[in-house]
Amino acid sequence: MTLSVTPNLNTTGKRIASIQQNVLSLLVEWSDETVSEFHHIWLRDNCPTAFHIDTQEREFDLLSVSEDIHPLSVEVSDDFLHIEWSEGGHRSCFTQSWLAEHSYSDLVNERHASAYESWDSAFVNTIYHAQYEAVMDDDNALYQWMVELDKSGLTLIDGMPDSTDSTVLLASRIDYL
Repeated sequence: MTLSVTPNLNTTGKRIASIQQNVLSLLVEWSDETVSEFHHIWLRDNCPTAFHIDTQEREFDLLSVSEDIHPLSVEVSDDFLHIEWSEGGHRSCFTQSWLAEHSYSDLVNERHASAYESWDSAFVNTIYHAQYEAVMDDDNALYQWMVELDKSGLTLIDGMPDSTDSTVLLASRIDYL
């Protein structure tokens, strides 16, 4: 089922343009043509009434509903998304801005993209190499080496003397020991 919606502004500047109800989720198309997927169980668990009004402690027991919970009806009015649930006679009301800010969809929320790189068999041919003397003497070389080490989790230091002292000196270059 797809619902067309009259656009309404909210604090994020995004408006719900349409909603498609799937078996396990709602697909929300925003006014900027991006799409967010919200799973039914996630929406029910994050209903504003699931939290104590003053302390914001969770009061809703997720185990009190089945995994098959789904909307009986979905409506958009003003700045709100209203959902009537299949269980417990419950009705949720979300602001569009809250949904936009809490979208966990990869299609919309790039701020959760990992900067880390996964390895495969080709990684052995692309491992970052740094020169020991450069890392020890040049802050920019040290920084670049640390960025690459953080990103991939493994780098090689070329030209490093084969001694415990050189390892300690390199580690001390990064931080106090």
